[in-house]
Amino acid sequence: MPQYLVRCRYTPEAWNGLVSNPEDRTTLAEKVCESFGGKLHHLYFAFGEHDLIEIIEAPDDKTMMAIMMATAASGSLTDMTTTVLISAADARDAMTLANNQAGVYRRPGTE
Repeated sequence: MPQYLVRCRYTPEAWNGLVSNPEDRTTLAEKVCESFGGKLHHLYFAFGEHDLIEIIEAPDDKTMMAIMMATAASGSLTDMTTTVLISAADARDAMTLANNQAGVYRRPGTE
């Protein structure tokens, strides 16, 4: 199954709730992913641009989008970004495919 890097930020209201009632949200995130047939591999809190970093495995892009929509609908998260992760082995296979078609594309301005 494809894996995804998810980055997001909590809203001020969500932070207020977490500070008022501290909790580890990992189990909830696992439950959400599993309800869509996916799996949460890692959940991290972070400094900087994003508050949460997750590695999630999902059956396909459509399912991952549904996971993101369901969590975004709570209103607790903002600035959600998702990046499809490609394994080194799959990247190597893509390099081989690109090499097989190396003559098809040309630089602009050349013939």
